[in-house]
Amino acid sequence: MAETEDHVIQGDPENPPADLEAGQLLWDGLLTSDKPNQLPDAPRDGQQYARQDGDWEVIKHLGGYGRAGQALGGIPLVACRQMVRDRLGVPAHDEFFSATVLDSNINLALTTLQSEHRWPWNERAEQVLLNESGELELPFNCRTTRAIITDNRDLAEMTYYDLSVRFKNANGTPSHYAILNRILHFRPFPTSVIKAQHIYYSEPALLSADLDVPNIPVQYIGVLIAKAAQLCSTREDDRPSAQVHLQEYMQGVERMQKDIRPTSRPTQIRVRDGSWI
Repeated sequence: MAETEDHVIQGDPENPPADLEAGQLLWDGLLTSDKPNQLPDAPRDGQQYARQDGDWEVIKHLGGYGRAGQALGGIPLVACRQMVRDRLGVPAHDEFFSATVLDSNINLALTTLQSEHRWPWNERAEQVLLNESGELELPFNCRTTRAIITDNRDLAEMTYYDLSVRFKNANGTPSHYAILNRILHFRPFPTSVIKAQHIYYSEPALLSADLDVPNIPVQYIGVLIAKAAQLCSTREDDRPSAQVHLQEYMQGVERMQKDIRPTSRPTQIRVRDGSWI
């Protein structure tokens, strides 16, 4: 039994080994890839996976990339490539739209889509420590900070200049922050270490391996494919097709913006401390 990736193990799904960890996948070895040394590809008809989430479950794929993507927790890159090819009407062996070209355009489409809005699936929260230095380096994937929250308050944002002038040498409990050159500065300077929560929106991770999955809900994958197809059509100088793909992409983004509420509960108004309301 050969190990292909940390979460994918080659073996027999009908007789899975008992020593694999929860969440690992068993690969039946029948898959192929259009990239050397990157296995497995998306499952085809009749192929099987076994997943250990408490109990082993053999998943038989009866066709379609969607079933495969859902089994892996999303639509993998290799399936996105085929979706773009299908939309463009080009065969898999078309050299003008090679896997490398498709990956480049899919990643460009992904970054464009993620920049259209502060999507809730990009929201992250991490525990941080505010120490006497008054500085905190932002995470490498931080796109924008939404809030810094301590046990006592939600820190208010201000410009770095105003922060430096107003709290030049002040010590106490931090109440304000500013961001400069990916460093978060908070003032007044704390006299002891304070636990806080940093809530931010992350940058999208670029896709490279066949099983890499874009960080968007599965139901919106068509919006990503439409944007990638538009970019590919522009590369081919097919302006009419590019315009059609672009129009569908824009309609998809509008639909996503209307449908991003993660709960059906009514909105509750929260008034920040110090508000004039």
